[in-house]
Amino acid sequence: MLNLKKASSVIVVLALTTSMLIGCGKSSEQPAAESTSSAGTNSTAAASTETGGVPKDFVELKVLYPGDMSGRMEDFLNNEYKDRLKNDLNMSLEVMYSPWDQYWNKKDMMLAANEQIDWYWDGFSNLSQITSKNQNIPLDDLLKYAPDLLKAIPMENINAAKINGKIMGIPATNAPTSAMLQQVDIRQDLLEAVGMTEIKTTADLKQFGEKVKAKYPDMNAGSHPVISALAREFSDQGLIFITDSFMLCAGQDDNKIYSFYETDAYKKLCEYNRELYLEKLYTDDVTIKYNEGDARMKTGKYIWGEASLGKNLEIIQDVRKNAPDARLETYLIAPEKPKYRASPSGEVICISPTSANPERTVMYLNWIFKNQDNYLTTIYGVKDKDYKIENNRIKLLTNDSFFYEWMFRNVNYQMFTDDVSDKYIETYKNWDKDSKLSNTFGFVFDSSSVKTEEARIKDVVGKQLVPMSTGFIDSKDNYEKAMKALKTAGIDKYREECQKQFDAFLAGK
Repeated sequence: MLNLKKASSVIVVLALTTSMLIGCGKSSEQPAAESTSSAGTNSTAAASTETGGVPKDFVELKVLYPGDMSGRMEDFLNNEYKDRLKNDLNMSLEVMYSPWDQYWNKKDMMLAANEQIDWYWDGFSNLSQITSKNQNIPLDDLLKYAPDLLKAIPMENINAAKINGKIMGIPATNAPTSAMLQQVDIRQDLLEAVGMTEIKTTADLKQFGEKVKAKYPDMNAGSHPVISALAREFSDQGLIFITDSFMLCAGQDDNKIYSFYETDAYKKLCEYNRELYLEKLYTDDVTIKYNEGDARMKTGKYIWGEASLGKNLEIIQDVRKNAPDARLETYLIAPEKPKYRASPSGEVICISPTSANPERTVMYLNWIFKNQDNYLTTIYGVKDKDYKIENNRIKLLTNDSFFYEWMFRNVNYQMFTDDVSDKYIETYKNWDKDSKLSNTFGFVFDSSSVKTEEARIKDVVGKQLVPMSTGFIDSKDNYEKAMKALKTAGIDKYREECQKQFDAFLAGK
């Protein structure tokens, strides 16, 4: 929820990886938020909501969306979905797609130019960055237009998106979240083909790569150089990442904030990924273009990828287009260690300060969660045309994608495709039952007082630390130099400020 495009452009990547972990933040007392709040009180949206009717004024919402539009999605937006939104909400929706590797820069540029974006997606852990850039507005007064959404997403999750007492985004999913990104998706068919049955440790993972490479020389090992899963095994206690770019993490046993790059776990991680790189289990492409890991996995030529629960379900259909017999299974690294639930969601939906219709935007988001039909339509298209339901399972009738299922995944409405086993569904539904609630749940780091240090640290991370993290360069020759640069950038001051805030957060519980 990383883009390692050669060392200089990797920072955005790391923001994405930790985007599925835990949030960080900054205050946002914006003039735009005040005007939005007062406008909402007198809007037609307010009147129509109170009477239960459809708003009289027609509006067009605009969403910036990552990825590429499929042919069927374009047709769907211009026809069936357009008709539904016109009939139910008196609005239309323009979806402005941007390729994954350009998405965040595109968002920054559009918002800086004051172009209209009504809502957009990001990783939940990026919420603080988003807020510090004034790229979102408080939603407290707007959520009165979202009664159905608030039934589908627990208020505990919504409140975890508060920064300085204001709700700055909507945690868009309500699904199992413990041990996010501490898992790997494995080509189970190839695992069994080389005489193995499961993956529990980093040693198992390396052995799997070596065996497959020996038997199938044209296959590649990792589509991602995993980070969080390795940190899970290599750390003495549970580490929960507090910021993007893996800069800071919190220890679950001692409640201390650590500079992750100065931990023993990080050093071991670097050595492990370097070994895989030298054995050609990671290619140059994997180590410098992290964000394209899913695309690589879908080619059918890679045998593992970084994952969270349910990731295998998201990509298996695409994998099978190139490897028809492929089976994907998800394994938790170091399964004997506790699973921590640290974040309410991996995803967040934000409303932009450039939104022309914030109230109607919230009404649209509420509409998605109003009932299962709206939810399934948004994710799968038209019933009996794009999908059908048989025995309480979804059967896909098209390979084209619509809105990403993972972006809105909700246990109240979620249905599984017809090729998912009952055993997996049972595991999925009970995944969080034996987890522990992290002490960091609901904590958002306000980095506004250390913004200069933060920018300098990210520069060091992108240029010097990420190449070591992925095994692209040897940490033994470069680690000390990178640590000096990290210290000069202000990592100690940055960590101390986070510790102070975290201590206050724990004291206030």
